[in-house]
Amino acid sequence: MCLANLQAISPEMYEASRIDGANKFQQWLFITLPNMSGTFAFLLITGWIGGLQRFNEVYVLGGPSGSPARSIQTMGAFIYERGFTGFEFGIASAATYIMFIIILVFTFINLKVSKMKL
Repeated sequence: MCLANLQAISPEMYEASRIDGANKFQQWLFITLPNMSGTFAFLLITGWIGGLQRFNEVYVLGGPSGSPARSIQTMGAFIYERGFTGFEFGIASAATYIMFIIILVFTFINLKVSKMKL
C-alpha cells in the first residue's frame, strides 16, 4: 500500500521543489509525508482493529480462555469464550458493543491526529 501511494505522488511536485531549492529531506518532509498520511492512517486503523479482534493465534496457543492464566486473551477470544463455550450471550453481546466503541474511539482519534476528513 505504501509503495502504491508513493508511486501515485506526482513527480512534478518533486521537480518543482527541486527547482525551488529543496533538498531530499525537505522533499520527504513536505511532500512525501503529507501525501502519505491517508495511507498511514488507514494502516494504523486496520492494525488496531486487527489487534483487538485477534482470535486465531490465541485459540491455537491457549484455547478459548487464552491460557496460561488468561495472559494472552484478547477481546475476540473473550467474546468467543463467553458466547460459545459459556453460553453467556448477554455478556458476549455487551463485550462486542464495548469492542465496537473502543474501535470507533481509536478510529476518530487517529483521524483527528492525522487531520483527515470523514
